[in-house]
Amino acid sequence: MAGAGAKLFVSGDVLTADQVNTYLMDQTIMKFASTSARDAAFGGAGEPTLAEGMFAYTTDTNTLWLYTGATDGWVNVLGSDIGQQALSNRNVIINGAMQVAQRGTSTASITIGGYYTADRWANELSSLGTWTQSVENDAPTGSGLRKSLKMLCTTADASPAAGDVHLMVQRLEGQNLQQFAKGTASAKQFSLSFWVKSNVTGTYVAELEDADNSRSVSASYTISASATWEEKTITFPADTTGAFDNDNALSLRVNWWLGSGTTYTSGTLATTWGTITSANRAVGQTNLASATNNYWQVAGVQLEAGAVATPFEFEDYGITLAKCLRYYWTSLS
Repeated sequence: MAGAGAKLFVSGDVLTADQVNTYLMDQTIMKFASTSARDAAFGGAGEPTLAEGMFAYTTDTNTLWLYTGATDGWVNVLGSDIGQQALSNRNVIINGAMQVAQRGTSTASITIGGYYTADRWANELSSLGTWTQSVENDAPTGSGLRKSLKMLCTTADASPAAGDVHLMVQRLEGQNLQQFAKGTASAKQFSLSFWVKSNVTGTYVAELEDADNSRSVSASYTISASATWEEKTITFPADTTGAFDNDNALSLRVNWWLGSGTTYTSGTLATTWGTITSANRAVGQTNLASATNNYWQVAGVQLEAGAVATPFEFEDYGITLAKCLRYYWTSLS
């Protein structure tokens, strides 16, 4: 009877042996086929009410969930891949804590793409406003993080042309991505986690772009509260098509969209992997360039293999610096 879900017993019910085995013994941790099935089992007529401390197990991703209350809801406790993940070097993002900024901590009047402040963080921009990029001594309280990367609009563009675009990007080499087993029958999911803050609430889009095979997948996330740090976790599906090359060339771009024209928003958001279709990449994306003084900040960025986003992996500064120096270094002169 595994996966039977939840049942509400009422006064006077006589439990059969089958019910005891199914709902009491076998279901001390409730089993569901998916998170959708789990969520549908509570709160309706004749259904139990969620209570803090409940556990549920979803068989599609082999994930154990704990219900922590109405504010945070269900929280990942354990997933099938967690035992296979390395205790260190899980995070393929370089400088996700924004600790290294060899070029400086602030650049104004940005109108084109490039690397400006925090190492390994590229800005891609085409005709969509003017910006200041900075590394801020501002991060979520209690997270252990101390810095964040900020994009501030100084000249607005409330009506983007079709081809206008603005993204924050991290570019990753294929030889650092083999743990995802992309393009094989054993392909892993991609778990992306980060903290974000903006004074413009609404829908934003994060995207994985496979440069080796011209494939991509997108996911939307919502900034709900203005000027408030919010933690976001996105689990992108595994992709059994198109392996990452095992070399030092660009294989994956992790994109955070900040605005775009209709070239990238006129279709249906591509929430499953497929050949890149421009119109499906950033559907629903908020235009951060709609007014001056709009801003977007990000901190504690992590991308790892598997269905479970683990806590942010803090890294020794010297290790992060060494990774960054492989791509860029400045002389002391």
